[in-house]
Amino acid sequence: MGLSYLRIISGLPGWSPDERTAGQLASAARDLFGGRSEGISAEDRGKIVFVDQGEWFEQVRCPKCGTAIDIHWWQDRMDEAYATGFTNLAVRTPCCGFDTSLNDLDYHLPAGFARFVIEVRELENTYAEEEEIVQLSRIAGRPMRQIAAHY
Repeated sequence: MGLSYLRIISGLPGWSPDERTAGQLASAARDLFGGRSEGISAEDRGKIVFVDQGEWFEQVRCPKCGTAIDIHWWQDRMDEAYATGFTNLAVRTPCCGFDTSLNDLDYHLPAGFARFVIEVRELENTYAEEEEIVQLSRIAGRPMRQIAAHY
């Protein structure tokens, strides 16, 4: 059967809120999702991590031309980035030579890199409502995005 997770992250991989903001984000997440989930955490992971989709990973595309990116090329770039602790995510796409980052590739379903992660386990409808993400973004002072995963 497996477990489903909703993870909410910033678009800036190395961002982590100050202690006060982290507390506000955790409290807001509990208010928003507490009655519809099996557990919530909000934490600084201490390093940048890849926040993936688990079994829901399908493909990666170039954000400029939309071409599907070869999985072996992507895995090699991930290995290189891992060696830097994901502090260097810069890549040039093999299809059209577009300079971008691993964080900004077009993942289907969405994925990303983050240091601070809000995690909601077994949320009723897997995804948060847009207004819930807007509310968390206001508290964070920056855009937040959601990543659904199943393992």
